[in-house]
Amino acid sequence: MAALRPAPPVITQFAKGPRQITLQWAPVVGAATYTLYWNNQGNVSAADQKVSGVTFPWVHAGLSNGVAYYYRLAAQNIGGESSLSPEVRVVMPPDAPKVTAIQGGDKRVTLSWSAVPSSTLYTVYWNTTGEVSAGDAKVTVKDVQWTHDSLRNGAKYYYRVSASNDGGESALTPQVAITLAPGVPHAKVVAIGER
Repeated sequence: MAALRPAPPVITQFAKGPRQITLQWAPVVGAATYTLYWNNQGNVSAADQKVSGVTFPWVHAGLSNGVAYYYRLAAQNIGGESSLSPEVRVVMPPDAPKVTAIQGGDKRVTLSWSAVPSSTLYTVYWNTTGEVSAGDAKVTVKDVQWTHDSLRNGAKYYYRVSASNDGGESALTPQVAITLAPGVPHAKVVAIGER
């Protein structure tokens, strides 16, 4: 009696790290090895790029930020290869933007940064003490420039920016800072004859 092909596996979990994706799946009874098929367009088939003999869990490293990766998995034994698993789509977060300009004005700061391909939103984090983190005050914008107003002249402000897509948020930019010039004191207007 000929050996039966194994049932198709199912990718149950994935985790994203710096330029890598870790895939996990449920073991298939009777499977001896697994082959992973993948591409960046979707509708993965056995004609796409493949990695034979993948082990559980498997780390796909050396990836590009801001790019979608699509996966399907097959199990093998002496009876042959199973049909492919349902497709899984994983989007990597974008690269961090680069702050290109910071300019101070009267009670305001204008911050500009580079556009990041695949990003849909940018988040500006800020404080007045330094060592800005994702736990600080923030604002989310779609443009590559933001004006922070209603500030205090003479104070120092610190900023970091991130980019986001449907795969998550990038790392934060290096911190930038600016000290606003002291405000010009208002002269008292005195009527003629007044002392």
